[in-house]
Amino acid sequence: MATGSLLTRELGKETPADRLHRLHLKWCSEDEDHVFIEEPTNNVVRVREKDTEQDGELLRLYYWYVANLVERNLVQEAIFSLTVLRARIHNPQTLDMVKVVGELVTQAQFSRANLVN
Repeated sequence: MATGSLLTRELGKETPADRLHRLHLKWCSEDEDHVFIEEPTNNVVRVREKDTEQDGELLRLYYWYVANLVERNLVQEAIFSLTVLRARIHNPQTLDMVKVVGELVTQAQFSRANLVN
């Protein structure tokens, strides 16, 4: 199952560059995560995996946190997730699916039009 959510932050006195820099530093400080800048979008991306159990099923959760500047004073952060049965995480089709989802979501295009009033 795949899900996604969009967070929009009015920055107040914090500049967008400061917000993105702070996110990048915060995400880099969490050792189990992979953090990078996606080219050419300049998205700040954090990739995380987590094993869990629900109703007796062993699961692997994949997370992609993506953030970028939308306007001079507006940063959007999107969180995408994918849930896979842990028994299938080494299956070639599953590996391909995780790779494709990761490539697509890290290239997210943010715009003011994404906002819901």
